[in-house]
Amino acid sequence: NTYLSPSLLSGPRWESLLSASAGQIDDYNLMTLFRPHPHDMFWMTEADVCEGLRIVPRCQWVYLEVARCREGCYGYAFRRVLMVW
Repeated sequence: NTYLSPSLLSGPRWESLLSASAGQIDDYNLMTLFRPHPHDMFWMTEADVCEGLRIVPRCQWVYLEVARCREGCYGYAFRRVLMVW
């Protein structure tokens, strides 16, 4: 299961990691939209937005996306389904 619940995105471990990242990653505390599940599509219109988006610090987004890449969440099969590449 690759879904990340809000409880997994907070806590003392994240706080210490994000604090330690200050100065290591540019704009580490800038807020970024994050999809809890890597296979959910991102879309937004003036009247509607895709469900489940989370707002996380940029540094946390970087860590989570690197972990997803290492776990193979964005492999060839994923790109083929989306017809992105």
